[in-house]
Amino acid sequence: MKQQFQTILCDFDGTISSDDVTDTLLTSLTDDKWITYGEMYVKGKISHAQMNKHFASLLKASPIKVNCVLDTIKLRNGLTKLIKDCKEKNVRFIIISSGWDYYIKYLFHYPIFQIDDIELVDSIPDGVIPLISNKVKYDSKKKKWTLTLPWENLSCSLSSPCKGQLLDLIRNKLGGKIMVIGNSESDLRMAEKGDMVYSVGALKQLCDKKGLQSNLITSFSEIRL
Repeated sequence: MKQQFQTILCDFDGTISSDDVTDTLLTSLTDDKWITYGEMYVKGKISHAQMNKHFASLLKASPIKVNCVLDTIKLRNGLTKLIKDCKEKNVRFIIISSGWDYYIKYLFHYPIFQIDDIELVDSIPDGVIPLISNKVKYDSKKKKWTLTLPWENLSCSLSSPCKGQLLDLIRNKLGGKIMVIGNSESDLRMAEKGDMVYSVGALKQLCDKKGLQSNLITSFSEIRL
């Protein structure tokens, strides 16, 4: 039987994690200024990339305090089964996030290899999950976090990096059909281009408005490869 999907592109915040991790960190460890930056982005006054940089600059808490908040975050049910199914059926599972590598690596209990060059996407060792995301680093002397965006040249109005542009690059590199899993507006560009879309949140309504077919789920165990 011919395999249907070559690749799964999966969002992290609110998709693999039960909550939006960036929002949880900012709500728990900063003042309300992050909400103002979010409103500026919605109004088109700043880009998604600029908003993300502002968010990181507001976070002053140490990694220990950040980790305490992260320990309250749950991962979505069915993840273990989905990763196992991908391995058995030779489907590449790739995390694409406009969030931050620090908390993804902390929360995701599988080996991860972060890539900054699309040419590396087909050379990841078996059993290792490719990650495309932004990077944050804590400066213990200045007591602040700094965000870098290795894919900033691919940013769009909805996400940094733009997941639609990344899907195109991955399709050109790997070929085959691509499944998309997401939860929000930042996943819409890849949902527009995916061969099948699963949504665990508002992405379903956004797809409906655009006439895009998508499947609403609550657990990864509902996905069939």
